[in-house]
Amino acid sequence: MKKDIYPQENQVLNEKFASISPDKMLLVPIDYAKKEHTAQICLGTGELLLKNAMHIHNNAAGIVFLEKQIASTSKRVKINRENVIICMEDPPDYVQNFADKLLFDGFMCVRVNAKEAKNFRTNTRVSNDVLDLNGITQAVINRRCRMIEPHDELYSTMRMSSRIRKRLMKERTRSEEHTSELQSH
Repeated sequence: MKKDIYPQENQVLNEKFASISPDKMLLVPIDYAKKEHTAQICLGTGELLLKNAMHIHNNAAGIVFLEKQIASTSKRVKINRENVIICMEDPPDYVQNFADKLLFDGFMCVRVNAKEAKNFRTNTRVSNDVLDLNGITQAVINRRCRMIEPHDELYSTMRMSSRIRKRLMKERTRSEEHTSELQSH
């Protein structure tokens, strides 16, 4: 039985927002790119705590940098680490290790559907990293997100085998079409 009549809302975040004042919570929205992500740190109310968005490399050094920024901001505004939520759009493959490391380090990580994030942006005519971060933040504040779970080896293997099968089916179709063309000539 569901605890809430709103199935699209995140129940864990509902409980978190109900138990803590939003100004005692840090949200860290991240907008992905293959080499360098953009991130911001704000309160659970959406109030920005950094003057400018941060640029974070998609590697171990980038994670260390992000965690240091979160720790120093948390200390400055006196917010406990368990009240920090990393927010991101659905992570693509090239970001999965980044997300898994944040989960391993004990951060709560949530994902937002890109369309949902776009709907919550303050400006829908243009798109830039700052507006994307704003949309991600607002979607999380409205609990329109899901928890990110670490991927295990079985998941990765199944995903890879599914892609290989898809590629093989395309090749098979292509070779059958080629064979039928040769037979018709």
